[in-house]
Amino acid sequence: MFRFDVDPQVSFYDFAALWDQLVPADSVFRLFRELAPLLIQPEDFTGLYCLDNGRPSHAARQMTMACMLQEMLGETDRGMEAQTRVNIEVKFALGMALDEPGIDHANFGVHRQRLIQKELDKVYLDRFIRLMYYLGVLTGKEPWITDTTHVIAPISAPTTIELIRQAMRLLVRLLAKQYSVPWHAIPHAPRAVRYLETVTEVKEHNLNDKAKMERLVEVVSEADELLAYVESSEASWKKKPDVIHYALLLCRILRERIIRKDDGTLEIAPGGSVKDMIVSAVDSEARFGCKGKTKWRGYKMAIVEVGNSGFIAAAEAMKANDYDGSSLVPLADQLPTDCVENPTIIGDTHYGAGDDRVTLKEKGIDVVAPLSPKTKCDILAGEGFQVSEDQTQLICPRGKVITTYSEVADGKNFVLRAKDHDCKHCPRYTTCFKEKKHRRTIFIHNAYGVMLEAAKHSQTKIYKEQMRLRSRIEAKQNELVNRYGLRRVRRIGKRNLAYAARLSALAANFQKLNRLRNDKNATMVLEVSALRGVAFKKAA
Repeated sequence: MFRFDVDPQVSFYDFAALWDQLVPADSVFRLFRELAPLLIQPEDFTGLYCLDNGRPSHAARQMTMACMLQEMLGETDRGMEAQTRVNIEVKFALGMALDEPGIDHANFGVHRQRLIQKELDKVYLDRFIRLMYYLGVLTGKEPWITDTTHVIAPISAPTTIELIRQAMRLLVRLLAKQYSVPWHAIPHAPRAVRYLETVTEVKEHNLNDKAKMERLVEVVSEADELLAYVESSEASWKKKPDVIHYALLLCRILRERIIRKDDGTLEIAPGGSVKDMIVSAVDSEARFGCKGKTKWRGYKMAIVEVGNSGFIAAAEAMKANDYDGSSLVPLADQLPTDCVENPTIIGDTHYGAGDDRVTLKEKGIDVVAPLSPKTKCDILAGEGFQVSEDQTQLICPRGKVITTYSEVADGKNFVLRAKDHDCKHCPRYTTCFKEKKHRRTIFIHNAYGVMLEAAKHSQTKIYKEQMRLRSRIEAKQNELVNRYGLRRVRRIGKRNLAYAARLSALAANFQKLNRLRNDKNATMVLEVSALRGVAFKKAA
């Protein structure tokens, strides 16, 4: 049946006294063994394991700690199996006996999916930060700093023809293996599988333009026949979610990559013709990203560091083509705002959007970030324009009221005409109407008031001191990317990247706390025995 803690049965070869000689006193594995069990509660696994029928081969707490160590060591499932067999420090951290066999690699994948299913990776990172506030390692006066870096997905860069073949192969294999559809019933099934198994045909880059077009027509026609077969089938597998997913994926790839002309000919769509284009059928969530001279296929990872402490409070994953600022609200939802006196998030220009400022202000969090150059609230205020509280009136420096506006997605466009308000005789005419224009459109964002406050705050000394802290997060991102291998994620999917990012952040936090505890000049003493029974949970 379900076991939360380690098995009470001990080994005949249980020499506990050897651990003091085998594991160094300053090892991070000692700290991990002391604090990691405090983060894991029995109710975390409610509904994830059967309580009265059979039992897992390892206790739930031990498996969770093993998954944490896996990200700390940067190991694969099979590599972590070897670590639990031969690595003495890992055995000590997990509370295993010296002669105890390791954890089978299959257990890691199963338990990891359970953790992801209940978002426990997010819970454990939150509990660790709350523990730091409880111990006084973090004072609660530090601001939060956020930034984003790119992550490369473990996928190839297929051409249009190969991308269509990938989607066909996934759909054909699903029908044949999982739903036992006879091969002879699937159009071009043997050929579709052969595309990516043993390819004996000439490589695409060695073909001339005519041969490439012939191959494209052949592949597209086979894809159309496969989709028609799935659509016309009356079998029960037709309505299965995974079949629908791969069929829609193939349809989308054909729609994005192929241009069907009126005369029946085909043409490959030019790059950039579709905004959210799929780059791989294997990882359908990966996208093409570009930032300056850096180009990649995959995702983005956003983290939040607690001031200059070196502790990571939250992590989030995004698609590569998502705007950096779109991670701000999801990150804020993970932060322990009840542990901080004046919650403040510091970021760059991407995190200064007006809508996000308003949303976080309602949550009691202030955003400190430079205003986007497209935001003109500070310019309008400098010119002397004023906006009414309900944002239905714009008052010019001379006191004229402009009420003519049109509603747009995130604000209003006020139209200022020189002839309507007799502006030519105004001494500020050349300031309001530049380049001898007689008409001006002024955009007022819905969050104009909040952004105007941010513009005034950006002129203070406090703002300059806060922005000096922002660059400190670059070092922490570099640690996650290079020390914990998050530049290239090992698993498929955005959710798996978020899991790896949060547990890697948790590992980095353990390393940072261990360095603080073993610092010769530090006075911090961790009384773990006094923490037993304390639940570090987010307030309801």
